[in-house]
Amino acid sequence: MDAVPWWAGYHPAFAWDEFPEAAFLKDHVLALPVHQQLCPTDIDAIAAVLHEVQGSLSAPKGPRKQSAVPAQAPDQ
Repeated sequence: MDAVPWWAGYHPAFAWDEFPEAAFLKDHVLALPVHQQLCPTDIDAIAAVLHEVQGSLSAPKGPRKQSAVPAQAPDQ
């Protein structure tokens, strides 16, 4: 199964520091191949790859990095 960057690079004309939520999503969103043409075998294959990748990741060492997305109150 191939992986491709969804948002490759940062466009230099865009003020990324003014939109930390967009930068956070750009760096953290995982897009999965989900559409009406998938059959159960395709879904099983996607799930197997995700399970394999999850199992290959190790827990980070040391303190967690602070999120770039500011916390918001539930009513916002």
